[in-house]
Amino acid sequence: MCLREGGKPARTQSSNSAHANPRFRGGLDDEAAAPTPVVPASNQENQRPDIMNTAAQIPPRTVETTDTAREQWVDVTVRADTIRHVVSITEPNGQAHEYFADDVREVALATQHTRGSAQWCAKYRRLLVPGASRVTGGAPFYKLEPMPA
Repeated sequence: MCLREGGKPARTQSSNSAHANPRFRGGLDDEAAAPTPVVPASNQENQRPDIMNTAAQIPPRTVETTDTAREQWVDVTVRADTIRHVVSITEPNGQAHEYFADDVREVALATQHTRGSAQWCAKYRRLLVPGASRVTGGAPFYKLEPMPA
């Protein structure tokens, strides 16, 4: 190592004077990234933009993307019991479910407006009552919780 007057190391031509670390001998921080390839204009004309790699377009079917895991909205008939804070949902096949709701009075008012018809998403336990916002002034979605055991 070469020392200059005063006992300090001499700077070499490859050191970066703008960098705070005197041992830094590299270039810019972004030089570590790979350069973006440049496609010549002659090759760009030969590529067809309407043909794409289908393997890159279609995600693999995993648990999150299967049809059973996706949200499915089912038309249901709804009855709300404001005394017990219970919302009863009856599916088109006749299967009935009961859920607990904090805002059961709003659900009752909204379903009264729609004559008991609504849509249910079992995945998110959400009840959609179309037109409820005009009656209740709130959102048409209601979160329902399973009944305690």
